[in-house]
Amino acid sequence: EPGWLRCFLWHASGSADGCVQLVRSNLSWSAAGVGPCTDAEAAHRLRFGVARLAARRDGAGRPVIVLGFDALRRMLDAGHTLDEVASAHVWWLKDLLLREEGGTSHGVSLVQDLAGMTAADVSSFVMPSALLTQLNYARLLTAAFP
Repeated sequence: EPGWLRCFLWHASGSADGCVQLVRSNLSWSAAGVGPCTDAEAAHRLRFGVARLAARRDGAGRPVIVLGFDALRRMLDAGHTLDEVASAHVWWLKDLLLREEGGTSHGVSLVQDLAGMTAADVSSFVMPSALLTQLNYARLLTAAFP
């Protein structure tokens, strides 16, 4: 995808070597099963409204994504795994970056709306499998994603 490659090149400040390194890192995460889901999977998963685009941008002009915990709980209660939630978010973020100014935008702001989160919810997110999923996607987004 030429637009997606432009995002990597822009993130690497035009450095071909930096771009290649970032693309390789992204592909290695994808090969390990960490990354965006398919378009069809995203359409099914995102209907829960876990992520939405705020009406206003942040002070630097970047899009603001709001993650709603109540919608996340509904999605998990419907049988989706945390990995499926995260892969849908990554698909949505990739789509957003590609739509932003021809794929040359860099960065977003993320807001988590934790209203309604209970102690039981917190306990479920500190289980080893949940922590591993969160860590894998955080590493993908900080080290291998434009």
